[in-house]
Amino acid sequence: MKLLVIGHSLIIDSNRKFWDVFAQKNNASVDLVAPLTWSSNLKSHIESVFNPATDSTLRKLILLPTFFKGNGSLFFFSPWGMFRTLNAERYDTIFLNQETWAMSTFWIIFLKIFSINREAKIFLCVAQNLKKENLKVLHPYERLISHFVYAFLYCSEEVKEVLRWKGIKNPCVYFPLPYDDQNYQRTLSSPYKDEFVLGYLGRLSEDKGIPVLIEACEKLKSKNINFKLLIGGNGPLVDFIKSKSYVEYLGLIPHNQAHKFYERIDCFILPSQTKRNWKEQFGRVIVESFGAGKPVIGSSSGSIPEVLAKLNWPWIFREDSSEELAVMIIKIMAELKTEEGIKNLKASVELNYQRFSQTSVACELLSSFQNT
Repeated sequence: MKLLVIGHSLIIDSNRKFWDVFAQKNNASVDLVAPLTWSSNLKSHIESVFNPATDSTLRKLILLPTFFKGNGSLFFFSPWGMFRTLNAERYDTIFLNQETWAMSTFWIIFLKIFSINREAKIFLCVAQNLKKENLKVLHPYERLISHFVYAFLYCSEEVKEVLRWKGIKNPCVYFPLPYDDQNYQRTLSSPYKDEFVLGYLGRLSEDKGIPVLIEACEKLKSKNINFKLLIGGNGPLVDFIKSKSYVEYLGLIPHNQAHKFYERIDCFILPSQTKRNWKEQFGRVIVESFGAGKPVIGSSSGSIPEVLAKLNWPWIFREDSSEELAVMIIKIMAELKTEEGIKNLKASVELNYQRFSQTSVACELLSSFQNT
């Protein structure tokens, strides 16, 4: 199979690692298109750099200039560079990680029509899981775009429901966000000692539930419970969390170093909160924490309950309730204080952790490309 993968997230080497695994496990020829530079809400300037640890099995890493970089909806790759790429050689399949309404999607489909790859199948990976009534005006355009898409890839059932709500009837294939099973080792082996270490990794903002997490920690503190909250990430609430005596702030942690963060914690908390224009679309930190052998307590926002259900893991609290979160933390502390609790957790992890590994997802995706 000859595969062309296009996406702005590929500027991060750890995001390219999955495609390196895909190429290796499936004996596939994989070319990647990524931006030369990018900006995100966590880091203002990112440069793409070849990394032998993540890119060694890839056939080509193609870096193109972008317009309106940092804006997921408006950005697009250099049309001339993209057209040259699409005309360089023929591909069986094109994987595009972009929403239906995005300018990048339009340009790639438009240029593909006039290239030697006009017959290549496009698999469009989308993540929009909100039914936005104010954007219904775009639905006819999105349905038009879907005529040039062979199949859609989705990371949660809510995403698939939104596609159907828009009137898009293309085949849909489940494609979860995997964790790097080469880096993550299941390190939970004995009950914690005196201090219970909670962890959070990600954007430090209200929609990620940071105020609810802090409120729950304040309740633990009022009960004289011995704990620490380890936090990695960046965002508008960084000063707020740094002001708390029980918080150890680690700053922004590169994705390829995240496994070291999970090794230091006893339990991961994902307290995301649904907002008018956003709710949790997948929560890869859940599967990363599980891959590291650490329990997770997640809120009821978006796809979090779905991902935890696939892992057969019951620890979910009502997303706006710091009281429920505090109670769950105390319960899981009691479980992980005993050998029996550790044994039960290890059994659940061993049974389910591989489902979201890069190796497993890569093999399932190849089957989807071939059989959809």
